Amino acid sequence: MIWEKIALFFIVLFAILGALFLSIIVHEYSHYNDFKFLNVTDERLCGFVLPTGPHIQNWSNYIWSPAGYYGFSVETDNMTASDLAKYQEVKYNTELRAFSIGASVFVFFLLCYMIIIFGRYNDKLKILIYQFQVQDNEDYIHQLENYINDIQQS
Repeated sequence: MIWEKIALFFIVLFAILGALFLSIIVHEYSHYNDFKFLNVTDERLCGFVLPTGPHIQNWSNYIWSPAGYYGFSVETDNMTASDLAKYQEVKYNTELRAFSIGASVFVFFLLCYMIIIFGRYNDKLKILIYQFQVQDNEDYIHQLENYINDIQQS
């Protein structure tokens, strides 16, 4: 039983990390899709940033650095007023949309995890109820046997 708990712990830990990485990747692709209509140049999309260089010596720098990024350049000088307004609107709304999509991935993971956990506990409850029913039936049969033996002896 202890090995099952240890294995479940590691599976859940890896699943949480996987959901976190997936939400980061989906977050950055959301930015990519939001700015796709623009004529972007110098486009770079990184789904996950690993710590290197000075980040390894000081982990607090890694905590506050981005986990992924979508970098690009947009030439706003030659844009029409409507395109510039559209760009500013997308720039304003893209983070909210990307974070809500990334959070929904993580919420979906938590929902699936809760379904599994509650299913396991429901199965254990049914087994426990069955064991008590069997014990009650055995006690009832034992009482009947004692009653019959008492009647036969008297």
